[in-house]
Amino acid sequence: MPVQKTTLILATVGVVSLLQLAVAGMSYWSRKTAERDLSTQKAQLDFVTEQIERAKRQAEEPPPKIANVTQQLLPGPDVAGTLQLVQTIADACELQLGSVKAAQSATAGKQSYQISGIGTPDEVCRFLGGLEEHQRLVIVESGRVAPGTETEIAFELGLATYHESNGR
Repeated sequence: MPVQKTTLILATVGVVSLLQLAVAGMSYWSRKTAERDLSTQKAQLDFVTEQIERAKRQAEEPPPKIANVTQQLLPGPDVAGTLQLVQTIADACELQLGSVKAAQSATAGKQSYQISGIGTPDEVCRFLGGLEEHQRLVIVESGRVAPGTETEIAFELGLATYHESNGR
């Protein structure tokens, strides 16, 4: 039984069409994969560029100078003033504070605070240096750090201020 010429042509056209569809599908899939890889690489490039720029800015900043500061005791607790001081120093260091709250203290002449936030190790160190250099006596009683993001750490600090009290 001989194969007709028309059937052979139709079969050939069908096979070629299927091959073209397969190649088009593979091209589409390859293009989507390449676009996804490109966007990932661009995001990584942006991240590394940002890190380089941040490192350049930090390298240009002069190292903090520890001044001879005489700490002073206030006549009474100044919760609002201390919370404002903590926020001001954090803002100057570009540190993100999550929570800042005053806590009860059973010790006469002492006011405790709990703060938490996230920042780079350098920002946290500058924040602690800012507290140390301020004329208001602020003591870091406890501290804990944990991994945050690729470049930042999460921290929790227990601070205390002291003031003159009637029990002295």
